[in-house]
Amino acid sequence: MKNEFELSPDFDKQKHEVIRFSSNYLDLIGLNDNFDYTYGNHLHTDSGKVVPEIITNQINIGRK
Repeated sequence: MKNEFELSPDFDKQKHEVIRFSSNYLDLIGLNDNFDYTYGNHLHTDSGKVVPEIITNQINIGRK
């Protein structure tokens, strides 16, 4: 399975260009090593409980 960097070597640069136009973009790539995966990019159950909490907190911060 190819990841986004194999498909588009400058994916990170493109992503950051898009983020500039977004007011509340959440990038969790820097936390990848903190989560457990079943395979590829599918989160293990325990990690799958943590990520929604992070997303909810970010949404709540954005609403303030």
